[in-house]
Amino acid sequence: MAGTRMRCPNPKKNPKCVKRFTRPKGSSRLYCEVCAPPKLRAKRPAAGGTVTGLPGVGQGAPEVERAPGPLEMAARAELASVGREGSMAGAVAVHLAQLMDGGGHTGSQTASLSRELRASLADAVAGAMPVGDWLDELQQARQARIDRSA
Repeated sequence: MAGTRMRCPNPKKNPKCVKRFTRPKGSSRLYCEVCAPPKLRAKRPAAGGTVTGLPGVGQGAPEVERAPGPLEMAARAELASVGREGSMAGAVAVHLAQLMDGGGHTGSQTASLSRELRASLADAVAGAMPVGDWLDELQQARQARIDRSA
């Protein structure tokens, strides 16, 4: 129980030890740092021990420039055909395609990624008219005729 103040019960090592210490939560520690048996002291990190830093940005292996895979190229082409390559849903779809192209996934992970890729692409292109639609060309030609006659 955290917060309980324990008294060191090691009379063999130091009969006059009356140190009190707080036992960390989840710990079964019975002795103070000085009176702990040697085998227990060896397992514990020293007070003010070393801290190992986690790798951050710019550390670790350098990023390797890679060529886009077939799924990424297909996703980008589909997004470009409707003019949505800059949208948030489009960015998510491209990222998922990159993950799938990277490989190294189990069968269930691949199935989940492909389901999410399909859903995010559907969201990205929902309601968008294809760029260069034949109706747009027809409307532009009509507008050009009206402008010439006026």
